[in-house]
Amino acid sequence: MKHLSLFCSLVALSLAACATEEPEEYGIAESELDLFRGEMPFPNHHGIASSYSNLGPIDESNPFFVAMGTNGRSCVPCHDPRAGWTISTDVAKLLFAQSDGLDPLFRIHDVGTRPDAPLATRNQRKKAYAPMTEHGLVRFATTVPATAEFEVIAVDDPYGYGTPEAFTRFRRPTTTSSESQVGSLTWTGGPQPDIFGNLATLFQNATSFHGQGTIVIPDDVREEAADFMFNVYNAQEIDWLAGRLDDDGARGGPVHLAQQEFWPGINSGAAFNRKVFDIFDAWESSWNPFRRRIARGQAVFNFKEFRGANGNMITCSTCHNAPNVGSSSTFRMMNVGTVEVTNKTRKYLPVLTIRNKTTNEVRRVTDLGRAVVTGLWADIGGFKAPQLRGLASRAPYFHDGRAETIADIVRHYEDHFGIRFKGTERQDLIAFLSAL
Repeated sequence: MKHLSLFCSLVALSLAACATEEPEEYGIAESELDLFRGEMPFPNHHGIASSYSNLGPIDESNPFFVAMGTNGRSCVPCHDPRAGWTISTDVAKLLFAQSDGLDPLFRIHDVGTRPDAPLATRNQRKKAYAPMTEHGLVRFATTVPATAEFEVIAVDDPYGYGTPEAFTRFRRPTTTSSESQVGSLTWTGGPQPDIFGNLATLFQNATSFHGQGTIVIPDDVREEAADFMFNVYNAQEIDWLAGRLDDDGARGGPVHLAQQEFWPGINSGAAFNRKVFDIFDAWESSWNPFRRRIARGQAVFNFKEFRGANGNMITCSTCHNAPNVGSSSTFRMMNVGTVEVTNKTRKYLPVLTIRNKTTNEVRRVTDLGRAVVTGLWADIGGFKAPQLRGLASRAPYFHDGRAETIADIVRHYEDHFGIRFKGTERQDLIAFLSAL
């Protein structure tokens, strides 16, 4: 990967910030930057994340890294290790600046405002690809199943393209790390009894659509790519203030994550345990105040109660329940209010006016969620609970990039569920999520 100079520059800036704002004994020493357990270390706003593969050294000759379509794309432009194996707006803006919007990430058939946007000049490309550079979004053409319980009666598209019969949905690419530790792969896809087999199928489908490929990829090549995604893990390894996240008894970082036990339903039903994360238990009484803050945030995640949509008392770990991963250990779609129209989202997302065919109830949403697959009114706005490791690298957040920072995620849930944080709980939870 040809990003060493960027990495060093960001590390130097971050170290300088820590040195001027915090005592010298806190944070990460420059001499420790050679001590990564994982591979491909890249900085983010909260520290440095790295990756690890159970297959051995990460092999960039794997089909995952090879362009097999017709437009120069491999999987990497949308699933970049610098962005936790998805795409971040930081990386998208960097690629646009380096290439004047000509990098393989920028292909107008699936990235950009509309497929017929003009691209002759740099300014035209900057405008056309704003959904990616500003919100990290990929575009999909969408129709409603004829058997759906609802119909789309109007579309307010900020780009003047969509109609009720055929409109656009914009989605963040999901991370392709820790795929062996999730209950479902895509934002709104079905149950995944065979994650490995579905990864192989997605590799073919992505090459055909995103890569504009024209060939059937041989089974052994698809399986080699699936094996890579099934076995690669990404996590924060260093926090700028707390230091190494696997130090002093803690078990942060990608190597420990790769060793984490998982099976579908591992923490569900009668066996459910609210204590989903325990990797920072050892820091509860640390001498380092920033490590204690992360440990307190872990406790907030596990045990802070608030009232859920069904009236029951829940915690963050109710939905993000896979131990030390934070995905859902079962197939479950949840509506947490991320399709509601806001002044911000209506500027960059189409707004759909939908009507229930039976009750005539009318709603305005920016995405149908799981309902685009099932056609069920009850499924509108439902999405999977994404895994949380490596979160700091993957901004912006939610399926539509509406949350620019981890603090924005917390504020969204605070508003949606009416959570009442006390004392330092909010800051502690942000510190914990940033250290995953």
